[in-house]
Amino acid sequence: MKTEARLSALLACLLLTFGAPSAAEEHADLVRDAHAAAGRKDATAILQSARRLYGSLDWFSADGEAISRIKLMGADTTSSLAFSLRLGRPDRYLVSWGHQKTRVNGTQGTVDESGDEPEGAVWNAGAGPYNYARQFGAYARAQSDETARALATGISQGVANTIPSLFFGGPGKVADIEAARLEGTEAIDGEECWVVSGPSRVSEKETVWISTRRLVVRQYRRSAKPPAAVQPMPDLSDESIDEGLGAAGIDKTPENRAQWKAMMEMAKVMTKHGGGIDGTLTETYRNIRLHGAPAAADFEFHVPPGTSLRASLLGGAAAPPEPEPPLHATPQGEDARALLQRVLARYRALRSFRADGEIISSHRVFGNELTQRQGFSLRLGRPNLYRITWSDARRPAGPGDPTGGTADRAPDGALWNAGEGAFLYERMHATYAKAGDDRSALGVAAGVSAGLTRGVPPLFLQSEGRFTELTDPALEGTQAVQGEDCYVISASSREWAKHTLWISRERLLILSTDM
Repeated sequence: MKTEARLSALLACLLLTFGAPSAAEEHADLVRDAHAAAGRKDATAILQSARRLYGSLDWFSADGEAISRIKLMGADTTSSLAFSLRLGRPDRYLVSWGHQKTRVNGTQGTVDESGDEPEGAVWNAGAGPYNYARQFGAYARAQSDETARALATGISQGVANTIPSLFFGGPGKVADIEAARLEGTEAIDGEECWVVSGPSRVSEKETVWISTRRLVVRQYRRSAKPPAAVQPMPDLSDESIDEGLGAAGIDKTPENRAQWKAMMEMAKVMTKHGGGIDGTLTETYRNIRLHGAPAAADFEFHVPPGTSLRASLLGGAAAPPEPEPPLHATPQGEDARALLQRVLARYRALRSFRADGEIISSHRVFGNELTQRQGFSLRLGRPNLYRITWSDARRPAGPGDPTGGTADRAPDGALWNAGEGAFLYERMHATYAKAGDDRSALGVAAGVSAGLTRGVPPLFLQSEGRFTELTDPALEGTQAVQGEDCYVISASSREWAKHTLWISRERLLILSTDM
């Protein structure tokens, strides 16, 4: 009896197995329609068949690679990232990406190999939609699935939108191709594909490679150039601003409304002048599976330990500041303008100068405080000798020579002149180049050094820079900085409404600044 039962069960399994249609058989009508459309060179009908395929699926999974090649202002930058998609009904998904590599003008730049930890993810395993971004060190719950995937689109190089928009519906790249045309066929990883292309509302040309056997998207490419007739972005109403803030999970305060509007105005300018950008963004899909029995664990994402949960990825609660030393009354007989002149004269008289320090940049974005720390080192000498380095405080720089030192100890950036002219190094691009004359070099490096080269270096080397441009100085009192008694002088400049300096009373050197 037991043997007969086993045989019966085995027979039932075999019947179920042989009776179950394959992916190609199950969607044979769609494939047949697509081949008929290809015979008519009807690219739009091929796209419609592919959309219907994705809309009929209960499960989809794939891995792949996204490659961005952008040409802008003379630089040819290529970056790539690996990604993984798991999509299920009704609203289950996990899209993650990581292992980013960058090349500039053919030179290897930043390679982020963080093991199994991805750069970012968007997911819903049944407990609601969430976004994670390693660059922000945070994860946050989104207002809706659509909002979560929209927030992830840019930082995932588009992979959080392309296939999910086909699977779940709604606006998406492949679905937005206009005036589609069939260019022919081409094999992707040995699988023959129809090549369908056309413009869209955001791109001069979008191209999709659709399998002639399975109707799945094997590759998608978008030109970085905007369409010939770019539709101007409409002016924002108060209602649309509040709608955008609400979708991003941001409080609708006057400050946040103003920042949101400023961001949209910047986007309008970028759209208007996007013709200067060239290049492509390409997504290639592999290991595609259309059927299966997904479990809840397939859509779970394990946030790295220590990652903070925020109301929005755009920011979070700021850490409480350390108590400041008390500010003492202004010394009698001291004049702020005269003090500044003595400080400038002090730097002009120095033969050499060296200091290490830290730059703390705090920005309030949509009601949240974002803080970044950057370490720096200054070595200055006469007449025009200097070495200025800076690094993210989370990855301290070592003493290695940036032109050939150990990669994991090199600073994030450096500007130097050892007697053979000025040179600028950027770790992200893994390049260094001659930077013109010293004055130009200090100015160019200001943007990538968080303004470091606009402060003490030009004051020492050329008696200029932001400290020589201060107006209406006022002596606020004295206060200790690292145990050293300092004058506290506030002033304004063309860059900042208020600029505060802490100047050592004994040495007449600038120990700290705040802008």
